[in-house]
Amino acid sequence: MPLEGATAAQAAICRPEFTVDKEPYGAGTAFVVNGPRPLLVTAHHLFGEMGGLDEEIRWNEMPARATAAHCAQIKGKGAWTTGPALAIAGAHPVSATSTAEFKDIAVFPLVGQPAGSPGLVLAEKAPATGSKVWLVAQIRGGNPDVLLHRATVVEYEQGAMLYAFDDKRIELQATSGAPIVDAEGRLVGINLAGTTGENPNDVLGVADSLDVVRKTLSDLRG
Repeated sequence: MPLEGATAAQAAICRPEFTVDKEPYGAGTAFVVNGPRPLLVTAHHLFGEMGGLDEEIRWNEMPARATAAHCAQIKGKGAWTTGPALAIAGAHPVSATSTAEFKDIAVFPLVGQPAGSPGLVLAEKAPATGSKVWLVAQIRGGNPDVLLHRATVVEYEQGAMLYAFDDKRIELQATSGAPIVDAEGRLVGINLAGTTGENPNDVLGVADSLDVVRKTLSDLRG
């Protein structure tokens, strides 16, 4: 069973509705990161065809086109609102054919104080291969009350962290942008996609690694 910290992390996730080109639409999952400047964090690829839009919004277009987000807490009654997205230099959608380092991150500054949860904090170091981590998300089509999905870190490559889920029947619907946390509930990655391993029965998750997330948020706050 997950420890208390991972359980507490459930309060930080929310189901977002973004305003893009003055039109609202919902996609994926988002979460709050605590700090001097509280932030709403999700996956950049949600702002393109993978998120249901007609075209990809490039990172330098995000502040002008993704002008707000409203995010309702999945476990709780709180909600967060944001200002326009921040420009993250070089952010791009995850792609199986790209050799570029993973940097599939979108960030919005919260307006006012976070309600319902102080948000997540980053882990001091990335989990080692073989460590247990948890995807914190509500999976569409699954049990809506089950928000913690345990996995084992398999490897790191190109700024990505890969992890194999205990539940080999898991379907990762609507989990793009959800946090990956350690047993203490500290952020270690941002879930982006699912794939299979050498064993076709294994379900692997792919995330922006802690190093990528830390550098991205540090650059924004610097």
